Amino acid sequence: MRRYGPFYLKKKLVEKRLEAEVIKAGVPAYDTTKEVLMLEKLFPQYEPDIVVLVFLPNDLFTNTPIISNENINIEDKSVRKKDEKSSSLNLLTLYKRILISSDWVYSKLYTMTGRSQYFSSTPTKTFKDQLSITKDLLLRALRYSKSRDAELIVLSIPQQFQVLYKANGYSLENSDVEIIDNELVAFAKENGFTWISVLDVLADYSNNEDTDLYYRLDGHLNSEGNRVVSEYFTEMFIEILGKRANNPGR
Repeated sequence: MRRYGPFYLKKKLVEKRLEAEVIKAGVPAYDTTKEVLMLEKLFPQYEPDIVVLVFLPNDLFTNTPIISNENINIEDKSVRKKDEKSSSLNLLTLYKRILISSDWVYSKLYTMTGRSQYFSSTPTKTFKDQLSITKDLLLRALRYSKSRDAELIVLSIPQQFQVLYKANGYSLENSDVEIIDNELVAFAKENGFTWISVLDVLADYSNNEDTDLYYRLDGHLNSEGNRVVSEYFTEMFIEILGKRANNPGR
């Protein structure tokens, strides 16, 4: 959404007469591994004072160790296959739409998939292994940024399942939708970088306004979800800029 994200941030910085250049370098479908490599590729060109990485649980699922800068192909634009669209809506698709229109059914179905292990209150070996890989990647991004006098901020955006679960106060056996953020918030605090989670913000808004913030079929933030995230992040970012202004040596 061009009205939100970096565009919204830049607009608000201009309105508040804060001198800052916003560089949009995000690539759809990139996980933390590719983001870190992209950071190292682009940093010398722009030399930013603050680096913002966006983290989603999907990144935890797919992150891999960086063996060398050549082991993963980095492209400036993501390559996506064209969807094969049917000319008519068949009964199976209609049934699926009906099922996922229910918050409870959607949340329950998610806990029946393989990805539910990443939200188990009893961490699995896979979760621990992927969490370790992700922490190593974040440390690499942090060390790279700090060595060049740049501050690292991570914006954590939850999945639709997490927001529905928390907004509705569901209690699903052996599930903890906050476990990823809790682990990485503590890790960020321990290592001195900023972790901004919007799970509570989205859950509270969804509950109070009784509105969807994601597209049900693909799980992406819709216009309203993007607006809520952009406004909250911008507020936090401006607060960070204020602290930097009061601490010029940082």
